[in-house]
Amino acid sequence: MAPPIRVAHLTASLETGGRERTVAQLCTGRPGDIVITFEADRPVAPFANNLEPRTLDRTKADFADRLRQILSREIDIVHAHGPVAAIYAARALPPEVRLIVTIHADLRSDWRAAKPIWQALRQAGAVSAVSGNLARQVARFTRRPCEIIPSAIDVTVFRAEARPERKGAALQVGTAGRLHPVKRQGDLISAVRMAGRDIALVIAGAGAEYESLFAQARGGNCRFLGAVGDMNAYYRALDLFVLCSAHEGTPLALLEAMAAGLPCIATRVGGIPEIARGECDGVSLVPPRRPDLLAQAIRSLADSPERRRRMAAAARRRAATFDLPAQQSRYESLYRAALARSAEADDGTARNGGAVPAMAEPKGAAI
Repeated sequence: MAPPIRVAHLTASLETGGRERTVAQLCTGRPGDIVITFEADRPVAPFANNLEPRTLDRTKADFADRLRQILSREIDIVHAHGPVAAIYAARALPPEVRLIVTIHADLRSDWRAAKPIWQALRQAGAVSAVSGNLARQVARFTRRPCEIIPSAIDVTVFRAEARPERKGAALQVGTAGRLHPVKRQGDLISAVRMAGRDIALVIAGAGAEYESLFAQARGGNCRFLGAVGDMNAYYRALDLFVLCSAHEGTPLALLEAMAAGLPCIATRVGGIPEIARGECDGVSLVPPRRPDLLAQAIRSLADSPERRRRMAAAARRRAATFDLPAQQSRYESLYRAALARSAEADDGTARNGGAVPAMAEPKGAAI
């Protein structure tokens, strides 16, 4: 039996978000793994309370030294989640430790750091992305292979329950995620206003955009719940789930809502069309940044209970294909392959750096 691989997961924080929840999921059943965060002022979400992260402050002068010290203590792999984490890991990487990088979001938001990101991704033993859309972006930027490992959920946690028609009651529409400009919750607030007074919006999540979104929603049928611990109970209280982001990788909130048997509406961006082709998979797809079209989609489903029921069943079937054990197994294989390539290089049997082609550094590339 192969010995367990000791992994240090490096991420900005364990605040509410899909990236952070993926980190927590990957640590499940792996007692030797550790989590290192580098934004010291960020809160820890309820789902990560048992992880006991080692928190560093990247603004301190000794940050790189302290990170290197942790990585030098019986660690085989440092798994950097996101391009900024990849930069820090690459700079602090001990010679005997291998670097794996997973890209969870659009690289172009970090274009000012294009050169160090490129260097870190080229230094990594392997690079993965949570959607085909992101993997193609990484491959174009680095000219090296990028494996697609979609985000996943434990579908057994989310129970699909029949939702009785509540005659005379408002249709409960929900969304979940960080209150951040990329999530475009303001578009949903506008859309619900346009869709009709018989529709209520319930927003789960916290973040820097709370005050502006709260001001926008004032006077409307909208509630802000903040960070929600029991997402299963949250989904059970809804009739329809909406995700209207400007970009997504493989959004866990959408997968969870689908697994909970909710009909969904989502923007046709990033990796979302890879999750669902349309209503045949339980998700009505709309263009981003179009509250008017989003309002039409909400109104149309509000007026069709039978259509919502059909979509709910389709959503649950599709969500079951994004299986958490399969994701964990693929990351384990990625770790072992990186260590095997490293061993080949150490004993001189590797040829031409594995299978990664040579490339020229991009000049002025925006990512």
